Amino acid sequence: MKKALILLPLLFSVACSNIGPTTTSSEATEPVSEAAAEVTTTSPESENIVKILVPEPMGDAFEKIKENYAILEPGVDIQVSTAIDSEMGGKAVSGGYDILITDNSPAIEKAKSNGILDSSTEEILCADPLALVKAKGSQSSVSGFELVDNCSQIAVAPSGTALGDATRQAFDYIGKWGYVNSVSMPSISDSTAIVNTVSSTPGSVGILFGSSAKRNADKLDTIAIAGEYIFPEQVTLKIIKANNSSNVTEPFMQYIQTKECVKIYEQSGYAEYVTNDLVY
Repeated sequence: MKKALILLPLLFSVACSNIGPTTTSSEATEPVSEAAAEVTTTSPESENIVKILVPEPMGDAFEKIKENYAILEPGVDIQVSTAIDSEMGGKAVSGGYDILITDNSPAIEKAKSNGILDSSTEEILCADPLALVKAKGSQSSVSGFELVDNCSQIAVAPSGTALGDATRQAFDYIGKWGYVNSVSMPSISDSTAIVNTVSSTPGSVGILFGSSAKRNADKLDTIAIAGEYIFPEQVTLKIIKANNSSNVTEPFMQYIQTKECVKIYEQSGYAEYVTNDLVY
């Protein structure tokens, strides 16, 4: 490309020698600047990058996956970004990512309607099961979801949240929601409030997502995982590819759905999802 750019002024000079001043030798042989060269080339590195946005609790899992994938495909640069639930919607619709993983269905739908995400690639990646928790090292008369009526202090998330709605659905299924609702502890607004309340109230129990229980293992003990209950759709994590994703995105997207990666998700409190049943 540089050679063509250098010869062009010479040819033009010869053709126009009878109608105006000629181009000097020094002008004709002036080298093309680095900036001009950059305009005419495409950096191969930019085609070997996969940018992925994941929920904050999955951050550690994807750093491990990134390390493993670097061994398989050393020329591919995996760039992991995380977002808490309140940030996920804004980041999803802003674009700039090749792959999105989230349990935030409204964020997915808005990004699809804006033409950012390819709806044909949407799949369930894994599930975030419900966990029954108690204060770290404390004693509890509750040993499973079906025995919650042995406890008179239960911390549950409010209705209208993914955790609150999932909690009600699970306890409705086993006929315990009426009791759980009647003894639910006041002033619980979200999962953080559940962690703080249960960890400071021995004898109480709370309901969290498995990933949240895992992250707070220094404050809480997990009594049981609700693997045998019908699992709500809104607490599955979905994976979807962007319309303008890089060429190396598809192989990585297939890799993070393998059994090898599911085992890494499980270490962060997630679980494999198969139809409506959790598999352990």
